[in-house]
Amino acid sequence: MSGLTNTLAKRRWALSLWLLILCITAVSFVFGLGGDMFHGHLDQGQSLMAGVAPANPGFPMWGYSFLADLFGETIVFFQLVFVVSITIPLYRTARKLLGIPYERKTLAAGLLFTALLIPWFFLTLSYWNNSVWSLFSVAAYLLLVNRFAEEDAPIGDCALVGLLLGLAYNFRTESLMTAILLTGSLLICWRFQQRRVSYLRGVSVMAATMMVCLVPYLVFTSAVFGKPRLTTTNGGGVAYRGLGYLPDNPWNAKPYDVFVRDKIASLTDQGPWSLEGDEILGSMFYRAVSEHPWAFARRLLVGLRMNLLQGLHLPRIDEILYPDERDRMFVHLLRERLKARLGLDVKEYQLESYADHGIRVEDVHSGHYAALAAEFAVRALYGAEWLLLVALSALAVFRNGLFRRETLFFLSFFLPMLFVSMAFQTIPRHTASLLPITLLFCIGGHADFIREKFFPGDE
Repeated sequence: MSGLTNTLAKRRWALSLWLLILCITAVSFVFGLGGDMFHGHLDQGQSLMAGVAPANPGFPMWGYSFLADLFGETIVFFQLVFVVSITIPLYRTARKLLGIPYERKTLAAGLLFTALLIPWFFLTLSYWNNSVWSLFSVAAYLLLVNRFAEEDAPIGDCALVGLLLGLAYNFRTESLMTAILLTGSLLICWRFQQRRVSYLRGVSVMAATMMVCLVPYLVFTSAVFGKPRLTTTNGGGVAYRGLGYLPDNPWNAKPYDVFVRDKIASLTDQGPWSLEGDEILGSMFYRAVSEHPWAFARRLLVGLRMNLLQGLHLPRIDEILYPDERDRMFVHLLRERLKARLGLDVKEYQLESYADHGIRVEDVHSGHYAALAAEFAVRALYGAEWLLLVALSALAVFRNGLFRRETLFFLSFFLPMLFVSMAFQTIPRHTASLLPITLLFCIGGHADFIREKFFPGDE
C-alpha cells in the first residue's frame, strides 16, 4: 500500500508541474520569442549553416543562431522539453537534500517549489539571451551536486559536466569564468580527497572536455577576423554603456544601446558590435575607469544594489491586459516614474518618446494604475523571494564554511554572473537565470531547519 501511495504522490506532483509549465508556455506565446532578437539570430543562423560569414560575425553568440535555424519558431517547444527534463531532477534533488520521502506533502511541496521558480520558467520559455545558457548551467550544477558529492565521480559524469559548460559557453561566454572558477574549486577540494589520483583524473577530463568545446568558436573567429577570440564583439560596448548606470557619472555615459551607437558613429563607420567598434569601445572603457577609478567603484556598488532590488525577470501584465500600444505606453510611463521614485534605473529615452507621442500623466486612467499595481505586486513578491534567497545563501556560506565543496560549487556559478551583471549590465534576466541554483543551494544549506519547521514527522 505504501508503494502505491508513493507512486500516486509522484504522479500528482508531476501532473501539477506539467499543468503549471504548460500555463507558463501559453504566456510565453503571448509575449513571442524576443521579436527582432529572434529574427536576428535566425538571419545569422541561416548564414552560418550556408557556410557564409554573417554581416556581423562576432555578435550575437552563435549558439542561439544555430538553434534558431534548426527549430525556427518551434524553438519554444525545444525549450519546454528542456526545462521539464531539468525541473523534475531539480525537485528530486531538493527532496533528497531535505531527506523527505514522496508522501502526503509531495503535491503541496511540488507546487510551492514550482511556484518559486516561475520567473525562471518564464525566462527559459520566452527570452533568448539567457534561456538555453541557464538550462545548460543548471544541468551542470545538478550533476555536480548529485555526483561530485561522491568520493569518486565516474569519468563519464566528469566529461558530461565539461560538455554542459562547454555548450553553455557557446551561448554566453560568461560560462568560461564559471568553468575556471569551478576547476579551481575542484582543485581546492582535491586535498580533502582520499582517492586523489582518480579525483584529479576526473577534474582533468572535465576541464579538457570544456576546452574542446571552445575550439569551434576559436576556429570560426580566427577565420573571419584573422585572429581567434574567446568572446563576442559586444563586450566593449556593453562595458562602456554600463558606466551610465552611475547617476551623474563623470563620463556622461548613458546605459543604452543608442548611446554607444551615437558614440561610435563619430569615430568609425563600423557599428558598435563590430570587431573595430568593440576594440574602440573597450579601449574607451578602460581609459574611463583608469581616469576615474573611484567613480567606477561607486558604479559597482550601484550595480550591486540594483541587482538586489530590481528582482527577477517577470512578464508585464499590461501587455496582456492592453493589446493597444497607446494604452501600454501610459502604463510604461507610470512604471518609469515609479522606478525613479524607488531609485531604480529609469529609461529616460522612453520618457522622451512618450512625450513626443502626447502620452501625459494627466491622461492616465484608473485601469492603467490597476495594471501597474498588479504588476508591481507580483514583482514585489518575487523581489522579496530573491532578496531572501540571497540572504539565506550568504548565511549558508557562513554556516557551512567557504571551502566546503557545496559552497564552492555554488559560488562558481553565482559569482561570475553576479559580477557581469553588477559591473556591466544590470538586468533582472541575469538574476532569474541563477534562481534554481540559488534555491537549491539554500535548501541544501538549511535542510535541517526546513525539515524541522515544515516537514515534521516526514523523516
